[in-house]
Amino acid sequence: DWTVPGAVDTALVLKDLQSAGKIHLLGVTNFTTPQLRQFVDAGVPIVVNQLQYSLVDARPEREQRDYCINNGIALLTYGHLLGGFMGEAWLGQPEAQEPFTNRSLRKYKLIIEDFGGWALFQDLLATLKKIGDRHGVGLGEVALRWTLDRPGVAGCIVGATSTRHLARNLKVFDI
Repeated sequence: DWTVPGAVDTALVLKDLQSAGKIHLLGVTNFTTPQLRQFVDAGVPIVVNQLQYSLVDARPEREQRDYCINNGIALLTYGHLLGGFMGEAWLGQPEAQEPFTNRSLRKYKLIIEDFGGWALFQDLLATLKKIGDRHGVGLGEVALRWTLDRPGVAGCIVGATSTRHLARNLKVFDI
């Protein structure tokens, strides 16, 4: 809660603990560029910011990605598969509607709307499927590869719900 004072002071305590050998590296999650700037300007050595970044949510490209690259902060990303929307099961389907089975789907449906709506999203899925077919992978792997190839991205968190997804997710390195 950035309305509560003390975030930078707290981070400086973590920096002191790092200097004492009690913490190896410092990272943050979902920080905005101004929030990161406060820490960097105070001398807090942030090495990674975990944030949402995907083909349909490229907000980090507005300012954050370049700021992070220029300050040695890696991006650890999530949200590439949009809670499952970025998959063959949704290709050619009518627009997803409430009620959703979880809050994550509600959030990602809003992101799809911000991206340009369901029709444009369907065009994206169809294009990704064509690319995936050429490479022997699914459209989700193509979307994940896109994110991995973005400047400043050090890695992607994939919320696999089962080990049966492991072999498929590893194919992203074959593209």
